[in-house]
Amino acid sequence: MGDLLLVNIGELVTPRGPGPLRGHAMAEPLKLHRAYLEIRGGKIAALGPMGEAPRDFRGEVLDVGGKVVTPGLVDPHTHLVFAGSRVEEYLRRARGERYTGGGILVTMEATRKATEEELVELAFPRLEKMLRCGVTTVEAKSGYGLSPEAELAILRAIRTLEVKAPSASSPPSSVPTPSLPTAGGRSTLTSS
Repeated sequence: MGDLLLVNIGELVTPRGPGPLRGHAMAEPLKLHRAYLEIRGGKIAALGPMGEAPRDFRGEVLDVGGKVVTPGLVDPHTHLVFAGSRVEEYLRRARGERYTGGGILVTMEATRKATEEELVELAFPRLEKMLRCGVTTVEAKSGYGLSPEAELAILRAIRTLEVKAPSASSPPSSVPTPSLPTAGGRSTLTSS
């Protein structure tokens, strides 16, 4: 990753200090209005009020136009790979109707019937949408197959997505702040 200077940040929100935070410290992020953020060698080198931004920066300068900048979000538990939809079930429940459908069995059956290629095709847009919403790291779980063969197919689909995954270094509509090494939207294979 090259050097990058983000300027005209409307609000910069980031944890205070280096390392992991615990307790009340997690509820007290640093918030700067009209700020800049300097990244060198893939790591945050400096940040502060816009008036203190370097004038002779030699890397890429990106004007974020008053938007909010935060570190990438981490989704530590998501069932990304599945087929079928339970939207009708949720809509009925939201309307207060009695629902006698199959619940998870609907998506389980559809997932078992889908090929690995179809599972990847269904999951990839979900992964891209997560990135557009600021999620830069995903731990994808299996769980919709409910049989050894189907669970293994899900895990193979996750492995394929790891290779095909969008990169957090070039998101469609957000700017990453690499305070930690990013996984580029990659998943960690974990079955649950």
